[in-house]
Amino acid sequence: MKIILINLFAPFAGSKYTSGLTHLEPIGLEYVGAVAHRNGHDVRILSPSPSEDLIAFSKRVGKLNPDIVGIGPATYNFNQAKMLSRLVKSQCKHTVAIFGGYHVTALPEEVADPAIDIAIQGEGENTFSRIVSFLQRGISYESVSGISYCKNEG
Repeated sequence: MKIILINLFAPFAGSKYTSGLTHLEPIGLEYVGAVAHRNGHDVRILSPSPSEDLIAFSKRVGKLNPDIVGIGPATYNFNQAKMLSRLVKSQCKHTVAIFGGYHVTALPEEVADPAIDIAIQGEGENTFSRIVSFLQRGISYESVSGISYCKNEG
């Protein structure tokens, strides 16, 4: 499966030596991506450029036509992550958006949003890999422990 993992920038006040954005090493996404890659999936980790807005970045992601988009937002960029997911899913109707990380683990009630298909609570490497495997085989992921999702009731 084609998987795009997205690392959003971290805004901060800055100092005389820095600008208002910083790049934090996406170690969590790297772990998740490594496990998925080891299982034979096409995995890329993308970050928007500092001058790229969400619409332009979503178009760049959409051109890759991913099967899965994985985002691990923090609290400060959770709304930005949901907006990005909506934009990508509007271009690629089949794309499944999987969220993980601190925010969705600490506040699982906030993942009830059409922008988020599946949210992983806690450690995500093996859970993400199981979900990808289930999706690839067309098997329901409802039995995977450590996730939240909304059922589409029509």
